[in-house]
Order: sequence, then C-alpha cells, then structure tokens
Amino acid sequence: MENLNEKNRNKEGIKVGLAGLAINLLLSVFKITIGIIANSQSIMADGINNFSDSMSSVITVVGFIVTGKPADREHPYGHQRFEYIAGFVMALIMGVLGLEVLKTSIANIIEPQTTTFSMLAIFILIFSIVAKGFMAYMYDVQARKLKSDMLLASRQDSLNDMMTTAGVLIGVGFQFWTGYTIDAYLGLGLSLFILWSALKMVREFMNSLLGERPDASVLDEIKTILDTNSEILGYHDLMVHNYGSNTTYGSVHVEINQTMSLIDAHTIVDTLENTILNKTGISLAIHMDPLDIESPEMKEIYQIIKKHIRTFYGGVDFHDVRIIHDTLMFDLVIEPDKLNVVDTIKTTLKEELARNGFTYPLKVTVDTQQLI
Repeated sequence: MENLNEKNRNKEGIKVGLAGLAINLLLSVFKITIGIIANSQSIMADGINNFSDSMSSVITVVGFIVTGKPADREHPYGHQRFEYIAGFVMALIMGVLGLEVLKTSIANIIEPQTTTFSMLAIFILIFSIVAKGFMAYMYDVQARKLKSDMLLASRQDSLNDMMTTAGVLIGVGFQFWTGYTIDAYLGLGLSLFILWSALKMVREFMNSLLGERPDASVLDEIKTILDTNSEILGYHDLMVHNYGSNTTYGSVHVEINQTMSLIDAHTIVDTLENTILNKTGISLAIHMDPLDIESPEMKEIYQIIKKHIRTFYGGVDFHDVRIIHDTLMFDLVIEPDKLNVVDTIKTTLKEELARNGFTYPLKVTVDTQQLI
C-alpha cells in the first residue's frame, strides 16, 4: 500500500508546479509582447527564459506524477529517480533557448536595431522581479518540506531570473534616461548566463543519475550508531544507494564474535537495522562476518598484521582476519591507485608472519570499497 505521506508529497509538488506554470506563462507573455513592441532583444530574451521556466514547470508537474507511482515489477525501487531525469530535461531546454538568444544577440550587435522603451516596460520588469522573488521563496519552502531536487532547481532558476531581469531593467533604465542602446550586449550577457546555468544544472543532475557519494552527515549518523554498539566488533563496506529523495537503501558488513549463537547475532543485526531505519530513513541490509577473537593465536596474528600494515603501508587497512581450512585469510582495504603494492604487502607480510612462527598459506582479498 502506498505511503499516505508520499501521496501528499506528490499532491503538494503538483500544486507548486502548476502555480509556477501560471506565473511563468504570464510573465513570458508580458515580456515577449513588450520585447516585440520595443524591439528589445534583452526583454525578449528574458521573456523566452520565462517561457523555458514554464516548460520546466510542466516537467515538474509530470515529474511528481511519475515519481508518485508505486514500485512495480519493472521498477522495484520506485520511480523517484524520474525527478533527476525531469531536471535534466529542464536543463537541456534552458540550454537550447540560451543558444537561440545568443545567436539573435550576436546578429543584433553586428547589425544594431533601434529600440524604444516605455514606462510600461519598466513596470513589467519590476513586477517580474517581485514575482520571481515570491516564486523563489515558494520553491524554497516547498523544496525543504518535500525534499525535492526538482523544486530546489526551480528555486535556483527563479533566483537566476531575478538577477537577469534586474540586469535587463538596468539596461532599459540606462537607455530610457541616457538614450544610449546597450540592449544587444545585455541580451548577449543574459544568453551566456542562461547557458552557464543550464550547463551547471546538467552537471548536477547527471551526477545524481550516475550516483554521487552520500551526504557526509548521513554517513556520520550511521557510523555513530554502529560505533556505539558494543555487541559488534567492527564494520566495513558501508554503502548507501539513493533511488530518490525518499527512497534510500544501503548495506554494511559487521564483525561478530563467532562463538555467539546465530539467534543472538540475528537479534543484534535486526536491532541495528531498525534503529538506522528509524533515525535516518535508510533501509540498511547488514551482512555478518564471524571472527575468532578468543584464540590466543588469532590475537597474535591480528596484532602482527596490524603492526606491519600500519608501519609500512600508510592509508591501507584490513578486516575479516580468519583461518579457514588451514589457510590464513583477510581482506585488504586499499585505494585503486595503490593496487601495485598488493603483491609487495603479501610477500613482506608472509615473511613477517613466518619470522613469528606462523607459516599458514596466505590468501588476501583486495577490497577497494571504502565507506561510500
């Protein structure tokens, strides 16, 4: 059954998108009309930018409709990543319109056009700045409330629009009172700003689609829960996967005393998973690694490995030391750019263990998965 809060989230998001669509269409019609009358490339550019915002609002509405769909057989983790796709499309639309404005502005710099402004044009621009300020505030409040990347992008776009419209207003006022025309140059500057914003948004949404490192505060909260649990010996390979603002999964390996009963170990893992879910909202799957911590032999071997690696190979770590079928095994945690020293570590460590009377065959598994 779909979560009621998720239903409300999508309904609120659709309302915000429709409000943005109405305001942006109104501003777009006003500005393009005034731009045509005044033959002003900067005002037309600003109006076209508002029209692109209208398309963005449409995508926002569609985005919330799609992300509100429950998980199905083809998409078992839900549809919330569609927010990233929608944002990516919004950025592409903005980029195409920016190129069109750039082309027109350059043409008008080469062959200057006469522009005429009125107090109505100035009034429309001032009204636009106020309206965009209101929209930025609305998007900011709702983005934080609904935890929506799409609305955060819309908020930033509205703030950008305030600055671009303010630039147009300065140009209009400059010509109105001095008679000097700088309209085409303002259009050029605005087109470059639109393109820069579009490229920035493309990069951000591409990173989200490709998979970014989780927020450090989220990792710290999980690590604190694991660190303060006295029933586990350690943990490693903590990974968090984001499938949308409200759908996050993760996994981690925890080390448990091998003499503990399976029921007790399972109870510990269940408690940790529930605690992390309640405090962070992340569904974390925990894998148990049994360790022999009571054998004097294993304690000595562990200390030899620890001293050798920490002394000679800074930045390298290890875990899961165990003896299985008379073979000494452990996982070596190492950065990908240091893989060339793995064979050296194996050779020197085997020699060090032999000097201390431990001649087990050595099997080392390379682990490049850090806390990510």
